[in-house]
Amino acid sequence: MSDTDKPALTNARQMYVHYCEEEGCKEWGGWGNSPSPAVPTRWWCFEHFPHKSYEQEQALRRKLEAAEHANIIQLIICASLSVVDGDTVKCDGKNMRLLGEGVPFVSGIDTPEIGSHAKCLKERKLALIAKGRLKELLAERGLKVVFSGAVDKTPTHRPLVNIYRTNGEEIGKKLLKEGFARTWRPKQRNDWCS
Repeated sequence: MSDTDKPALTNARQMYVHYCEEEGCKEWGGWGNSPSPAVPTRWWCFEHFPHKSYEQEQALRRKLEAAEHANIIQLIICASLSVVDGDTVKCDGKNMRLLGEGVPFVSGIDTPEIGSHAKCLKERKLALIAKGRLKELLAERGLKVVFSGAVDKTPTHRPLVNIYRTNGEEIGKKLLKEGFARTWRPKQRNDWCS
């Protein structure tokens, strides 16, 4: 029997060609990444793949520390950006607090506390709703995370950041406008239970 006598393979696997997701790049995207099966895989060429080595992570940490002391505002690049609660995000494993274009230690945004930190059931429910809305906003492409140059006074020293959408709107301000967050001021606790 020769090769020409065999039936054609009808169920052969399809080859998919992915291109780099970096804006303006036309290279083949050979590096795919997804944090979980529930999230679609994103593709990059070798040059734009956002994975950070240990050395790159240390360089980012040093930049954050230097910026904190020098009051320098700078862009932060996150390989992964996820939601902790309604006003806290996690960038590559580091918790960061949203400012909502406020002034560090003077004004910002506040969302209901989640889990055991909530004062009542209503606050717990509102916290999950705010967290869900922030998750929706973070799913957008082209977000810019901007470090304010300050960290909060918690033991983990979370960097205070603003996250901008492609239209220039800051995500914390969006949460305020939509009613998922309230204005934060020093020594003022928002009551989410009444």
